[in-house]
Amino acid sequence: MLNQSNAEVYLVYEDHHQTQFEDVYGKQGETWNLLRGNYSEEKYAGLATLVDKYKDRFKKMVLWDPDKEWTWCLAQMICAQQKGIPVTKEIKEFFNNELDWNIECEDISNNWATKLEAYQWAIDNLADGCHKSLSFSAGLRSDYVSNPWKIYDYAAASKGFVFFLSDSDPDEFAMIQKICDKIDYQPGSSTMGYGAGKDGDALNNATNPYNVGFMVSDYYANGSFWCSFPRKAFQQRKGQAIEALPGKIYVSLIWSDGDNVQFDSNQMYNMFKNAPGRGKVPVGMTMAASLQELNPVLLEYFYKNLTPNDELVAGPSGFQFIYGDKYNENNYEKWLETNQKWLETAGFHTACLWNTTNKERFGRYMQTCGLQGVFDGFENNKERYEVGKDGEGVVCILQGAHCWEEGDVYKDLISVKPNGQKPVFRNVYLIAASYGGVGGYERLIRELQRVESYLPNTYEFLLPMDLCATLKEYIEKNGGNGHE
Repeated sequence: MLNQSNAEVYLVYEDHHQTQFEDVYGKQGETWNLLRGNYSEEKYAGLATLVDKYKDRFKKMVLWDPDKEWTWCLAQMICAQQKGIPVTKEIKEFFNNELDWNIECEDISNNWATKLEAYQWAIDNLADGCHKSLSFSAGLRSDYVSNPWKIYDYAAASKGFVFFLSDSDPDEFAMIQKICDKIDYQPGSSTMGYGAGKDGDALNNATNPYNVGFMVSDYYANGSFWCSFPRKAFQQRKGQAIEALPGKIYVSLIWSDGDNVQFDSNQMYNMFKNAPGRGKVPVGMTMAASLQELNPVLLEYFYKNLTPNDELVAGPSGFQFIYGDKYNENNYEKWLETNQKWLETAGFHTACLWNTTNKERFGRYMQTCGLQGVFDGFENNKERYEVGKDGEGVVCILQGAHCWEEGDVYKDLISVKPNGQKPVFRNVYLIAASYGGVGGYERLIRELQRVESYLPNTYEFLLPMDLCATLKEYIEKNGGNGHE
């Protein structure tokens, strides 16, 4: 709420949140200082320090019940629209007793018998005041005390509709769609946070038919601060073809999960900043094209620190994560047009595409994306070739094996047999959450050395865009569209 008009507050949860701030503003003491209060021994020291400074901005408290997690979602929306601060009973008493703060408190803890009743009330009473293209799946997961999400500030600052409903439950699935229908989201609209169902990504099943894409971002911190920077466009060199020879295996490697904004700001940032060995072998890193607006200084950090062996690749499915098979059929072309613009200004030349098994929809993505290549995560399009909007060929390669731990890359690549009649093209997908981290590049280098020892002078490692350019040139010289 404090950041609704201006970016005034920045929260440091973990060390790298401070270093990200320093990337922009320099070291502490030069142009900024941490806000410190007199509550260092209190359970709510940080909250008390913040509220004590800004308490004149709040008009009321809103009391919610942790045993009814949906009241947290309702409290977020009410507070965002009515300049309130959500409190539990314990926090309210802390404010009253320790801060001598006794402003009005609206108790919503018993206003609704069920979560569906609560969300229907929100549709009727709050939806008209919500953001018209941004919503949040940002409730309280079962581990919220030990591992709290960090997207809440952005939800409040943007006044997006906040829900936490499972797409696995038919009634809750229907309620998600009622929310989307009420606000009438148009193509380009997004839900941030993470889904409440067994598969968090499957929130797409409910929202995509209503023109809403996904930007996974549950642990994305300080979104309300970083979005205040002016949007920027970026450029990256295009992929260059090399001569593809029979008997050779041409391989690209891609780090996973960059469509997830919290990965970009946490795991990927730490790898780019601290991982030994980065730049020694060519590797693509998936990245959210939406960062050029959500957090342009973070995307600029990646660009400023690229080595010749780094490439930024669009994560699924481009500027948003969608299930291509589920997206509103009347507006899929509008989504594709928007996707192309975002990919172009992000500077990306390759992308991953998931959940698009419909051949026509996949083909339309390739024809309109403006990229050099697409990596299919569902093994439906092997070495496919389409003519893009600029008349240039666009290729598709299977995204390939998911490598979770050291040894997986070696196992996958030695399973690929060279062909004396033609070159072989391969991509490997590295799971950043487990294979990555600060030691991720060193692990990968060890594996590639093992691969070379196993079959010397056979594997050639290229950036994803260079692999796509090489495959495109080979297809165009050797038979066009039908190459397998």
